[in-house]
Amino acid sequence: MQVKETGEHSPVSSTANSESPHPSQKLNMPDTTKDKVMIDMNQYVAAKAIRIERDYSKGDGITQFCTDMPTTLIDKITPEQFKHTIDTINQLLRNAEQLSWSGVIYNVLEILTIYLWPVFFDSNYHKTIHELLDFIDKENDSVYHPQKLSIRNPVKTAFLFLEIQVFD
Repeated sequence: MQVKETGEHSPVSSTANSESPHPSQKLNMPDTTKDKVMIDMNQYVAAKAIRIERDYSKGDGITQFCTDMPTTLIDKITPEQFKHTIDTINQLLRNAEQLSWSGVIYNVLEILTIYLWPVFFDSNYHKTIHELLDFIDKENDSVYHPQKLSIRNPVKTAFLFLEIQVFD
């Protein structure tokens, strides 16, 4: 019997004489037997989400997240890994939101140029937020994705909480 799959990316499979394709090729999945393949966590549906709430205890208006580790993460990552992630995120947010003369000058130039200044130059806040998002991507790749976890972009939740998705 001859089976033929149609589609641009589907392999044409087999007659009795030819080798059958690898099972991952039948499902249009990457072949992990040859090389290590990065798994795209967007292909999975999160089973649940863990929220790390904001820490308002200092009362200074700076966005900070609570460093207490949720019990559901204990068997997935170490407390040191979690603390490192949250402490680094908190430090980057402190750096982004601190008042400085460069921020004042940036705002004055923004007004004087009829708001054209941000088109050509990023503020310290935007640079630091990009650095934060890069850090979260690296942490996801090295620590969280191998454990079927993923930290969501905190910008999408307006920094009200930090969400860690759990994939099963």
